Amino acid sequence: MLGYEISHLANLLKDSYNQNDSDSEDEGPKTKSANLTPASFVSPQAKNTTEKAKAVVSSKKELVNTKDIWNIDEVPDRGNESIPTEKDDTRPQPEYDMHYKQNVTSEDIFLQMGNKNPSSASCEDLVVKIQLPDTELSEIVLDITKNLVDCRSKKYRLALPLPHPCDPDKCQAKWNKEQHTLQITVRLQREYDDFNF
Repeated sequence: MLGYEISHLANLLKDSYNQNDSDSEDEGPKTKSANLTPASFVSPQAKNTTEKAKAVVSSKKELVNTKDIWNIDEVPDRGNESIPTEKDDTRPQPEYDMHYKQNVTSEDIFLQMGNKNPSSASCEDLVVKIQLPDTELSEIVLDITKNLVDCRSKKYRLALPLPHPCDPDKCQAKWNKEQHTLQITVRLQREYDDFNF
């Protein structure tokens, strides 16, 4: 690529040197250096890169024209896991709340000796509270996979994709009989947890 640009520069300088040898600038034949533009110095590899960039821009324009918010290539593949849907399932989705939970010690709070901070990146768990009014514990079916919490009862159904992958073997669930609330504590398995904890 560099050699290609240097050879064009050498030709440009050679043509301008030949032009200066003539007696007057107005007289004499026009050389090919007058036809050179900055685009003349672009290597074939750079032209291919530019063409690829134009193709990406045109595909994004097509994306805008179809009113989609992403290409199918941009959707992450979750493997065989997907949100289970049943076409005839008319059960409503219950109200739920999600928040992060952090295990802290007195050294973290008072002495600030650990590397934990108040951000969610330092949280080990995700707590999901699901309101299931008029439901008994025996009616609840709970299935937790790496990327999904699936909670079903006679009256409700919740298929909740998780924001981060989790360890299904280290999850806990508690049923509050008075409030008819199912609290699920999910242990997160993020990519950089080894550095954050």
